[in-house]
Amino acid sequence: MLFRKKCLFMALIFIAGSAGASFIAFRNAGTTEHPVQIMSSGPVKPDNSLLTHRIIMTDQHYGLTSDAEVQAALSNSQFVLSEIKKQCSSTRNTGQFLQCANNILGEHFSYQETALASAGYSRKISDCDLNVYLLLDAAKLLNRQINIVHAPGHAFIAYTDENGLPQFWETIEPDNHGQPAQLWTSAYAKTLHPFFYTPQPENKVEDIYRLFISDKLSDNERTRLLSVLDETLHDNPLYLSAYYGNKKDINREDVNHLLYLLQKDTYSFDKKIIAARYFNANKDYQRAESLLNAIPKHQCTVKCLEEKAKYSIKHKIFYHIANNSNYKSEHVIEDAAESIWGNILMLLVSVSILIISLCRKEIAEKYNNYHRRRIHHFKR
Repeated sequence: MLFRKKCLFMALIFIAGSAGASFIAFRNAGTTEHPVQIMSSGPVKPDNSLLTHRIIMTDQHYGLTSDAEVQAALSNSQFVLSEIKKQCSSTRNTGQFLQCANNILGEHFSYQETALASAGYSRKISDCDLNVYLLLDAAKLLNRQINIVHAPGHAFIAYTDENGLPQFWETIEPDNHGQPAQLWTSAYAKTLHPFFYTPQPENKVEDIYRLFISDKLSDNERTRLLSVLDETLHDNPLYLSAYYGNKKDINREDVNHLLYLLQKDTYSFDKKIIAARYFNANKDYQRAESLLNAIPKHQCTVKCLEEKAKYSIKHKIFYHIANNSNYKSEHVIEDAAESIWGNILMLLVSVSILIISLCRKEIAEKYNNYHRRRIHHFKR
């Protein structure tokens, strides 16, 4: 009897411990830190003919990086470019060049999203944008003509093949080694705005990069930067998202313009969130919900969840999780929650079976004892 009570007590502790461990995992999962690493020895001076170096120095200009990161980023990008120049100079066409160059890039840099070029290159990690910047430099060194192309939330490469046909190159798949892009797949978000899926000249790349890092700046610096970028990017959908995102007081006229812009820039979740924030502030929760539900769950991150939390208890919980863990999107949080509750349910079922088994044994023993006493009584 005492043994069974101990078993039951341990089983309950196991459930509580497993549930607690699941929620601790929920809070702490996904933390990966890469140290600064330098591929070659000796200091490297920035080469202003290289796009990658100019972008790294942009980070330094705005005080977003350390001297150690800058030096490692310059060194590592220079090392990879020299390896590409050495190994890919004999390729016969642009497609072969891109495969050769991307293979070398993938050998030295692993894929991970990163906001700053200096942080990525210095840690031997890169994402779609950083890959394209490196390959643009490599192509220029070997007299190959390629261009950057943007899709919503993504960047890849366009070039013209030896038959004069337009081709597209994906840099991050497989495993950061590159392959021909398959634009018909769901990996490439579709939108009507002509900026997307149109090859862009290199002179726009640096302005768009400064746009990407503008949210890292102080309010005053960001406002000044957006004012400067208005000259070259005033009709760019990425610029317009940043402009309205930076505006302090959004009024009905601004919202009408955002809704007008969304007729072409159909995928823009930034514009949807800004408009939804206005509707939430004016207690028009139905229109806010309509806009936010149009954002794919994997793109509904902290700002999106913050607005959904204003009319949904479930999303209040999701917003709290996103703010206090490394689960940053609604899709990831839902998957993790289903997994955790699935594990807890399995544990509850297992322990229920154990309790039933113990109870059945207890009942059987009591019945047998009673039966033996009755037999003994009759014999007497």
